[in-house]
Amino acid sequence: MVDREEVFVVLSGGVTARLEGAEHRLVTGDALIVPPHTPFALGNPHDEPAELVAVLPVGGQAIMQGMEPFVPPWAR
Repeated sequence: MVDREEVFVVLSGGVTARLEGAEHRLVTGDALIVPPHTPFALGNPHDEPAELVAVLPVGGQAIMQGMEPFVPPWAR
């Protein structure tokens, strides 16, 4: 999870997103908005690669169980 809102936009291919216990199938052109402090997961169950853009405000931190919070490279 992250401490600020994060947005993912699918540029090509497709992914499956799990957000608050619900599964969402995303394809090219779809966007997913993840609220702060909300557990989520992204996966690609397809044979073809998927390309996404992730947008997280500068300084946003990722929070993972058993790890210290850290700033992902795309939020620097």
